[in-house]
Amino acid sequence: MGVAVQCLWTLRAGTFDCVFLLLFPTAIYQFRELETLLYQTPYASSRVLWCSSLEASPEFYDSKDWQLKTTEHSYESTKYQIDLIACHLDQMAVKTIPVGEKKIRHLITEPGVCSTTISAAIAGPILDKIKVLLFYLVCAFSLFFRPGSHFP
Repeated sequence: MGVAVQCLWTLRAGTFDCVFLLLFPTAIYQFRELETLLYQTPYASSRVLWCSSLEASPEFYDSKDWQLKTTEHSYESTKYQIDLIACHLDQMAVKTIPVGEKKIRHLITEPGVCSTTISAAIAGPILDKIKVLLFYLVCAFSLFFRPGSHFP
């Protein structure tokens, strides 16, 4: 949701207000449509994954500017709004749904740190390959140090 807002604002300079006013309610409405479909599934519970970011921060969020018209940090604020929505919906699912009823859990995810080709233009192809190799090494070694890991 946050990335779409920024992309639309960039592509349609000057129409930020109109685009955002339509985009945010549309995203929430689409969730409501998804929720009705999830209640119709034969499974006892369902999960909705909300994509947040490591950049999500209450530091730049102002609840009076919930449409993020005046903030300089719309990406961080939008992702923080996603965190708030997902947490509230999950709390409602856990607390208000009686035992035995179908629950829809709301989990917050983030894409993590991933390699892109942006750094290749800055650092060069050799350092970019070293970066990718280091990503894989850190990932491999982190398997041994995760809580609950089955490795010694």
